Amino acid sequence: IDETNNILKLFFEKKILLMPPQIYEFSRFAKFTKFQDFHKFCKEKSSEGFRTMFPVGLKCADEHFHLLPGDELYPKAPNYYKDPELKVDQTMDQLNDGADRSLHRVVLDGLKFKELFIRNMDSENGNILFPFSSEDLKKLILD
Repeated sequence: IDETNNILKLFFEKKILLMPPQIYEFSRFAKFTKFQDFHKFCKEKSSEGFRTMFPVGLKCADEHFHLLPGDELYPKAPNYYKDPELKVDQTMDQLNDGADRSLHRVVLDGLKFKELFIRNMDSENGNILFPFSSEDLKKLILD
């Protein structure tokens, strides 16, 4: 568990690069303070299947970001064999507007992490969805 926090700390200090699925998974692991709890969770959930964390690129009017499963714009059947990129005319603020929208997005600035949006996400198969913003995660890891 300490290694997970160390990896996230290095990421937020910009000493290593993690891409969206890894950011997500390490962030989820950071919720566990004891290895025994993490191990128990994995053992209990392993028989229920796993969610594929395949990012789909989306280019909007002012930003480029990645959609993750559960986002309302995530395709129902993403193409795992072709680098899919969706394009829309709206701005990032327009796409994020609306309190009831399901968001699961990672914004990158080139190859640098910029922001993680998780809102109105339901747990699938009891998987823990990290409920904090990237700022809250930084405070948790760096403080």
